[in-house]
Amino acid sequence: MTGACPTAGGAVAAAGGARAESAGHGGSGARIIAAMRCAVRHAVAALGLAACAAGEVADRPVGSARVGAPDADAVADLGLVPLGRDDASRPPPRDAATARPDAAQPGRDAAVGEEDAATAPDAGLDAAPPVDGAAVPDDPDMQPPECPPGHARQPDGECAPPPDAACAPRAETCNGADDDCDGRVDEAPVCGPWAERACRVTLGWADNRRGPAGPSDTWSACPAMPRQMGGDVRCTTTLGDGRFAHLDLDGNVDENDQLAVAFRCEDPDFAALAEWAETHCAVFLGWADDNRGPAEAEAWGACPAQVAGDGLLRCTSSGYDGVFRALSLDGDVDENDDLAVAFVCRDDADPDRARAFQSGAAVHLAWSPLNQGPPDGAERWTPECPGEDVVRIGRIALPRRCVQSGGDGRFHRLDFALDIDEDDDLGIALKRR
Repeated sequence: MTGACPTAGGAVAAAGGARAESAGHGGSGARIIAAMRCAVRHAVAALGLAACAAGEVADRPVGSARVGAPDADAVADLGLVPLGRDDASRPPPRDAATARPDAAQPGRDAAVGEEDAATAPDAGLDAAPPVDGAAVPDDPDMQPPECPPGHARQPDGECAPPPDAACAPRAETCNGADDDCDGRVDEAPVCGPWAERACRVTLGWADNRRGPAGPSDTWSACPAMPRQMGGDVRCTTTLGDGRFAHLDLDGNVDENDQLAVAFRCEDPDFAALAEWAETHCAVFLGWADDNRGPAEAEAWGACPAQVAGDGLLRCTSSGYDGVFRALSLDGDVDENDDLAVAFVCRDDADPDRARAFQSGAAVHLAWSPLNQGPPDGAERWTPECPGEDVVRIGRIALPRRCVQSGGDGRFHRLDFALDIDEDDDLGIALKRR
């Protein structure tokens, strides 16, 4: 075919003129057909140029002619929508006054429409916002349930209950209360000072097996009196000041001698705490002949599984009830005999509290020969405990020895260095650690 169709607008005009000529002037059929073909060519060119505008091609040849950008009014007259054009470049509708700017546009790809809806600025406004920093899904159907009144959403999505209004957290102290509001009582090792002040350890001795025949609330004048140093049944008690109480022995210490211990607590301001300590903690004593005693041990014979036991490794204790139980010695007590001490606290319902109380206080047990122990009420028996010191009488060097329970619930051994008789001293103290 010869000749060119100059523009899409010209093609439209030519097609309109051909129709008019055919209707009004009866022009020849050849001219009409040529004009219609030209219009069709321009329509095809308009589609190609529209694709060009979307970036697919710069110019698209039609036949032997190259055409420029299509006329927007001409494209609109043909009802054509350029391919790839977004809404911003879409020709406005003819009736602009009644058109809705946000109305759905015809010809949009369905998938594109769904993507636009998902990323629209107002998408998801009906979804519940995150609560207290917790991440929540955008889908309203997947929102977590609302927290009960007063509860707060945590970063892990859980609802935390409101804090106990009656509990104001503070440093944990030894008072039988949950000071730091963690649901536990006296779980920190803070009870040493209270134990030193409010609790008492009484050490008893008897010759010729004159101590009580069975468990007893008293040993000689103790605990009604802090000490009693005369006769065959003697006792001494710590005074709540961390200092040593002195016990003088009498006669040759041998198989008819007895030892006993009691542990009691009293505090009118914290009566429940005192009762708990006395019924959940106990002081243990151990004895062994022929150097059989272990240096440090979880157990000494039957103790602490039992409150007392016989055999090669003998033991007794305050028994978690503050009662005296006599420990009978055997043979001549001399340089190959051992004593031991342990302080044990147990509470199956609150083991953390028991361990903390046990680690906060220590029972010290000491010995000196020839009445060379420090006076009653001494702050120290040796410079360090556990440890040893030497006292010199002229050219004679005499030992002083001390061990302590150590806060670990284990038995700690005290070695004698000489024969034990009427001029030997024992010492007992309850100290904070």
